[in-house]
Amino acid sequence: MLESVRLRCSASKEKSFTTPYRPIHGRHPWALRVGKSDDGFRWFVTLSRALNKEYRRRFEKIKDHSSVGIIRQAEEGHVPALGLTSFVQAMPDQYQETNDPVAAYRRFYGVEKSAFATWTKREAADRFVPESSSKVLVL
Repeated sequence: MLESVRLRCSASKEKSFTTPYRPIHGRHPWALRVGKSDDGFRWFVTLSRALNKEYRRRFEKIKDHSSVGIIRQAEEGHVPALGLTSFVQAMPDQYQETNDPVAAYRRFYGVEKSAFATWTKREAADRFVPESSSKVLVL
């Protein structure tokens, strides 16, 4: 969630708007996507709110994550609304799938990020077994 907000701040900073966070990853594909069209940021807002809901549920928090206040500040459009740009896949080419970025990210995390990808306080949504491993990764 924090990274989503920081990416928006980075995109806004590129447009010379004042933001509460310093820019990070200004040339990251997602930062570029968020900076192209306000619609891309609105997608991030929806994602961030869902992540906040999950954060509160999993960690039994009464209050929202501190990033939620920044989301509200950043919701003012700093870039034109041009529609959603294509969904970027910030991963090595071998994992990318043109028509199914969700499957691509599941495979990428299953192979490259399995050391930290775990579920807590919730039933696993889906299971993925990387082709190169017998290890089951829960995503």
